Amino acid sequence: MTEDRLILDAGWLVEPAGTVRRDAAVLIEHGRIRAIENRSELAGVEVKLRLGGPDVLVLPGLVNAHQHGRPDDTVNLGIADAPLECWLVDLLASPEEDPYRRTLRHTVQLARAGITTVVHMHSSFPPTAEAYDTELRAVLSGYHDGGIRVVLAVALRDRGVPVYGDTDKFLTKARAVLGNDLDWLPALPARDAVFEVIDGLRDDAATGRFGDAHIAYGPAGPPWCSDALLAAIAQRSTTSGTIVHTHLLETRGERRFGAREHERGAVGALADLGLLSDRLLIAHGVWLDAHDCHLLASSGVSVVTNPSSNLRLHAGIAPIGELLDAGVNVALGTDNLTLGGEDEILQDARLLRALQRTPEVSDTGLDVGVILSMATKSGGLAIGRPDVGVLSPGAVGDAVLINLASGRDALRIGSDPRELALASRPTAISHTIAAGRILVDAGEPVIGPCRQSVRWPDASDRRRVEALMPLVRHHYE
Repeated sequence: MTEDRLILDAGWLVEPAGTVRRDAAVLIEHGRIRAIENRSELAGVEVKLRLGGPDVLVLPGLVNAHQHGRPDDTVNLGIADAPLECWLVDLLASPEEDPYRRTLRHTVQLARAGITTVVHMHSSFPPTAEAYDTELRAVLSGYHDGGIRVVLAVALRDRGVPVYGDTDKFLTKARAVLGNDLDWLPALPARDAVFEVIDGLRDDAATGRFGDAHIAYGPAGPPWCSDALLAAIAQRSTTSGTIVHTHLLETRGERRFGAREHERGAVGALADLGLLSDRLLIAHGVWLDAHDCHLLASSGVSVVTNPSSNLRLHAGIAPIGELLDAGVNVALGTDNLTLGGEDEILQDARLLRALQRTPEVSDTGLDVGVILSMATKSGGLAIGRPDVGVLSPGAVGDAVLINLASGRDALRIGSDPRELALASRPTAISHTIAAGRILVDAGEPVIGPCRQSVRWPDASDRRRVEALMPLVRHHYE
């Protein structure tokens, strides 16, 4: 439900600088924050609805800056955790679901976790441009109806199926194992046809047809995109001002590939191709080195870190300290691969913080305000939206209300409410509000339960993947 005017009463409120304000109230009107004052100053303002109270901490709406729109843990879909390159091949035998229904189910999960904005890196490849357009519009409609703001990065690739590197050599070996039974591998739509789809989606999104949605270019990453494709995307992004979202240096294998393919490595290649700018948002960056970090910082590039995913897919631990020291804007994403299996982004923020600690007694770790900013303000900045992920007059009316009553005694003796919020379970989220629309009310999603309705693949698809996997491991080794 959408309220034209409501007030959020907060015992504590996290300000854009990451600091805490006591006894504040937020007035949201027509989807935007109109005012933030002391609770007493807004006590007499007449509104239809007041939420919160003295035990509530109010955060900005959380920003999941990299995910793929999957509401189900891939393990439950028959895809076990594995090194990324092997896992991607395993995905070829994953089940399918109507994209609208899947996305709507996902919005319920996102809202429960306090997430009001997502960057959706689309990753499927329907056989024709028309089918691709239909699928993407279904995804956009799902986010719109579920109340979640979205930047939809439309997938682009022109190589690397089913493996990157010397794909032809791999396919020759694969035919020796499977014969001509390779027709089930996905065909990649023509580049110009996908560009036309993107242009049409951008035109429709600009009219507000899909709510607060933005269409971005989503090249899969250098191993899966030729230099010609990346250069074309850079040119189009420069001309239109459109965001580009890509994977970069997630694995050691990608690092080695970039060093073989490009004299200046993967990051240097993106610079040479014209992609490094404040419109570029990269995911993972686990294998960035110090020179890469400074090059990204000087270009205004944002990095989205995905701590759980990086562990589950054998990638490693991203150099967050080096990125922050270099001045890179670092946001947080779940990649739909959290350790808990759902998009509980505050738990991933807590994991991120733990992974960056050192054994030195002098180490104080990453400040809680910095960590929370990665899940809020930094995500907004990464998509060019300084009005997203912050609680300030004029910003979008997004907020998460966390009940800290269980920590009342700890708060009484001086504990930091932000620490309690970071350590809280999703059940402590009493309300999630996006642009004034209540998505979670008293702990329950406003949209009712959406049942899973997947179409499981034929067993032969699984057998093909299992037959290919030894070749995949040998190819990358």
